[in-house]
Amino acid sequence: MASSADERAAMISYSQNYRIQQLLEDLTAHLLTEQPEDPITSLQLFLSELQQGKDSSLLSETNLESTFEQLDEAKTGFISLEAAGKGIKLLGGSGLSAEALEERFPGGEVSKNAFVMFLKEFFQHRWAAPAEPAELSEA
Repeated sequence: MASSADERAAMISYSQNYRIQQLLEDLTAHLLTEQPEDPITSLQLFLSELQQGKDSSLLSETNLESTFEQLDEAKTGFISLEAAGKGIKLLGGSGLSAEALEERFPGGEVSKNAFVMFLKEFFQHRWAAPAEPAELSEA
């Protein structure tokens, strides 16, 4: 019989390998953004599109541009790194540090085109290949 530490390690490994937290964040972001009348059917379609490698409606260029425009309250065509981080998190892109955004956008401002391109690239990489197996430390 496996010990509880072994079972916990197996669960953590499975969760990391299959990106369960990221998947749940994306599903939640989809539901909160789209607010469908039939959430189950909407999630089934979302998962089907994800499995086929298609952009979901959440990640469509129109939706990404709309998200940017909501963040660009001054209508300057640029948003701050802080606003970009909020938008990325809203769309399910957790795990990005402020340092990673600063490195990607060294000027401190993000244009609409850069925001859209970054998010498309981020989410394509997020689901493109299985996660690397994580090394677990002894609990």
